This record gives sequence, structure tokens and C-alpha cells, in this order.
Amino acid sequence: MVVNNCFVCSANRPRHKNTRPDYSHKILVTIEQPGIFWYSDTVQIVSKKTSDTNSLLTFADGFSAYVVAIPYCDPMTNEKFLEIFELHVLTIFPQTRYVLSDNAQNISSAVIKQYLHNLNIQMVDSRPYSSKS
Repeated sequence: MVVNNCFVCSANRPRHKNTRPDYSHKILVTIEQPGIFWYSDTVQIVSKKTSDTNSLLTFADGFSAYVVAIPYCDPMTNEKFLEIFELHVLTIFPQTRYVLSDNAQNISSAVIKQYLHNLNIQMVDSRPYSSKS
């Protein structure tokens, strides 16, 4: 029996048309204390919009895995993201220097990146179409 297209072999697997191999996604950071590097994402917790809060904005510390989860009601705006980030992360960890998020438009906009840049915090987007990041 000869198999031409093995589902395990990545050499025979066609590349996804949306991948961007030239995407600059590598950031080399040495984290020596908690509160320097944060992962950020939104999580939908209720499918119906009948409750006051149907989503969570989560921040996870890259050093200690400390998680901050704040409930909110859709939609997430730039102002709401920055208000939650300042109140629940920056007031506790003012030494924050990096925030990594997925490429969601509601939490990785140019307004948020510029505001965080003014606070000497770098907003880094994860690699597009990568489930591992």
C-alpha cells in the first residue's frame, strides 16, 4: 500500500493561504519578576446577552501565571480596555513593560498601542493564524 498524501506528514500538507511567514513575531524578553509581561484576551462566558456581564477580560502574568479576570458587557471598547487595565493591572504592577494579545481589533487597536507606548509599555500582537500563540 502506498500513501501519497499522509495526513501526518507536514511536507505533503498544503500551506494555509492566510499564513504570513514574514511576520515579525519574535520578542526576546528576560522576565525576572512578576508583573513585567502580561498576556491579554477576552473570553465569552454567556452566549445570551440577557445578563449584565457576558464576557471576561483576562490578564495573565507571564512570570507567575497570576490571572486577573474582569467581567464586562459587550462591546469591548478602547476606553473600557484601558480603564480595566489601569485599574486592575497597573495599579498593582506599575512595573509592567509588555502586553501580549491576539489580533482582536477590540484589544489591539492603534489607540491602545499608542496609549500604552506613552506609558512605556509595549503592546505585542501574537502571530496571526497561530493557535499556539
